[in-house]
Amino acid sequence: MRIPIHKKIFGLSLSGLILCTLSLGGLALYFTSNILQKRSQEFLENRLAVELHKIAPLFIGIEHYATSVSAAILTDIPSVESLEKVETRDEITQKVNEYILASLSNIKSTTAAYLRYNPQLTSPTSGILITKNKETGEFENSTPTDLSKYDTTDTEHVGWFYQPLKTGKPLWLLPYQNKNFNVYMISYVVPLIKFDKEIGVLGIDLDFNYIIKFVSGIKVYHSGYAFLEDDNGKIIVHPTKKPGTTLKSHKGYRVLRAQLPNGMAFGIQVPEAEINAERYKLLVEILLFAIFLLILFSFVSAMVAYSITKPILNLTETANKLINGDMKVEFKVETNDEIGDLSKSFQTAKDHMQQYLGQIQGLAYRDSLTGIRNRTAYEAYCKELDTKIANRQLGEFGIMVCNLNDLKAINENYGHDNGNAYLINCCQLICTTFSHSPVFRIGGDEFIVILTGKDLQNRGELILQMNENMNESTIAEKAWERLSVACGYSLRNVSDTNVSTVQKRADKEMYRIKKEMKESRKISHANGMSAINGPMQNIGNFKV
Repeated sequence: MRIPIHKKIFGLSLSGLILCTLSLGGLALYFTSNILQKRSQEFLENRLAVELHKIAPLFIGIEHYATSVSAAILTDIPSVESLEKVETRDEITQKVNEYILASLSNIKSTTAAYLRYNPQLTSPTSGILITKNKETGEFENSTPTDLSKYDTTDTEHVGWFYQPLKTGKPLWLLPYQNKNFNVYMISYVVPLIKFDKEIGVLGIDLDFNYIIKFVSGIKVYHSGYAFLEDDNGKIIVHPTKKPGTTLKSHKGYRVLRAQLPNGMAFGIQVPEAEINAERYKLLVEILLFAIFLLILFSFVSAMVAYSITKPILNLTETANKLINGDMKVEFKVETNDEIGDLSKSFQTAKDHMQQYLGQIQGLAYRDSLTGIRNRTAYEAYCKELDTKIANRQLGEFGIMVCNLNDLKAINENYGHDNGNAYLINCCQLICTTFSHSPVFRIGGDEFIVILTGKDLQNRGELILQMNENMNESTIAEKAWERLSVACGYSLRNVSDTNVSTVQKRADKEMYRIKKEMKESRKISHANGMSAINGPMQNIGNFKV
């Protein structure tokens, strides 16, 4: 059976158009779906971290406060026998009482503080009890609980006293209703032990209703919420579950948890439907756009197939190249009719898809931890520089290689999370110092800076400034906040024909500096000094 030429052309054009649209649309759907899924997970993890950093300092502050006060108390007790003397005990008690009254208001949401002595050494009411007046909000002295009225197993009344003595170490009590004051609270208690004797207990009470209000007020997406669990996975605060029950995994929900300093688990739970809403919306839009292109291209192909064959064949040939992955092709059918419009539509569709692919490629050039450009981006950047060098289009530039000190030790001693924090802190220092130059992370602990413009001109001053910032960080309490980076740089010579040659000299200079820093640290430690960044002071005078 004879088939008209216009039908053959139409069939060929339509097949090519469908294949092209489905290929590009499917690729865009795949990458877009993965990116949005990863982004939603990162958003939830960041949100959990943000809320955790709001509530965790409350517990940490109370622990530090109680630890410092208990240490001062134990220091003031010369002997167990002296504590049995009323004058000595009253003097210590009065001193602690004055300090707590003056400072307790600085600890957020506290309701009470107490210092109670062991009734086996003193009277059962000895010590102090400081509570917050509900009407005035001021802290004032109250009558201490008579420990002799309750059995040692009565946790509701005196568990705050006997539990820390039993364990022999500071601990957070689970939230409980204190029947002495009719307050729902959580307590941090520190046993006072000296001379192998149980001297007493120091405790800080926190109004747990404040924690409940904070957790209940957290909303994630539209209906997601936060919750608290004890160290056994039992619910403490939850908008729908009863305390003491267990939060079981439910299909269709995503749950993230993090541990608080007091041993509780703080978490968020969000419906998967809300997490994926943005992804589904974008996927539908891409699908509709692909369907729209198919309908449009099919209609145009049917109309032009009866009149002109050559432009359609040209379009088909170009579309097949696009299907094979050649994104540089251009649809250039210069006709003032439907075929010309079809060509423009193809070009628009290709540009959109190319834009989507460009965005996806941009993510591949980013380091996921620090957010700066990665090794892949650096290699691409070097290729561009090599081309400019070959064409004599590039002037002076420099390469600085930065290698982090102590990363392995921090990972081994403090964990990889703190090692990552150390990496980010050092990266911020490098990027802030050389703010006019591109910075790349090319390895686990190695960064490269392409020195250009003002940074190239002022490299000596910037390196000294970076060294001063590192030396200032040595007083930081946390190891991952004490920054130490060995840097070596080299400038491009006229004889250099590629970037690799300049980088090798910079690498060599960096290792020399790293070795000097290591030797300087050994000398400093031997003299009881801290000079972890000493050798960096002379980097501004290094030869290229």
